[in-house]
Amino acid sequence: MDNALHEYARWVLQPEIPDRPVPPRTSYFVCGTPRCGSWLLCGLLASTGIAGRPHEWFWQDTEEANRRAWGVSGSLHYFACVRAAGTTPNGVFGAKLMWGQVDDLVIRLRRAAAASSPKALIAQQFPNPCFIWMKREDIAAQAVSWAKAIQTGHWHHWDAPSPLRAPTYDREQIDALAAEIGGANAAWRSWFAANEIEPLTVRFENLVADPAGGTRTVLRFLDTDGDRVPITELTVRMSDRLNDDWLTRYRG
Repeated sequence: MDNALHEYARWVLQPEIPDRPVPPRTSYFVCGTPRCGSWLLCGLLASTGIAGRPHEWFWQDTEEANRRAWGVSGSLHYFACVRAAGTTPNGVFGAKLMWGQVDDLVIRLRRAAAASSPKALIAQQFPNPCFIWMKREDIAAQAVSWAKAIQTGHWHHWDAPSPLRAPTYDREQIDALAAEIGGANAAWRSWFAANEIEPLTVRFENLVADPAGGTRTVLRFLDTDGDRVPITELTVRMSDRLNDDWLTRYRG
């Protein structure tokens, strides 16, 4: 593993609060479903140094680990620490948000402040929020990737594989996960419409084909001048022959 990948993996597992944090002037949320490529995009954006430090700040396991490391108790304190850890010196904050986390986050934000809509609640803690919808056109391939990750415990290059048994093809599992992905995509679509949000849609297949071009499109959406910044992939693609084999069987 080269140094950039190692350093990013270390940061993902143990995000740090800067000594001199900068308050965010703008915020964004990479919205998606498991195995849609959201970490690929987050790593690309983080590599620029001007697009926040997006992380799955509101995923239960991540939050519990961060609270222990940072000595945080209440939600308001945690949100403040997240703003500090996820904001680059130019004032851009980034986060990753799966559909299954939305209701819980909105409930916690509502306890902390009063507002009429989820978007307004988010804006009270994370200024000027905008939303990036990360989608994967090939839902079958996404479901296969999700099934393999569940069975192996190896979701990202920073995870140690810990399968309880050798992964095995399970059509029913893949069917169920494909249905869950479709349902979550429909829920995201409805949520954006209900909250009058026009997200930037980024398709996984396009991002894989042109990582730098896709990242610069996001930077322009964030109104951040990134035409000349270097862009590096900080994640490792987990797909292998097993994915290909399962996908062939699933489509056969």
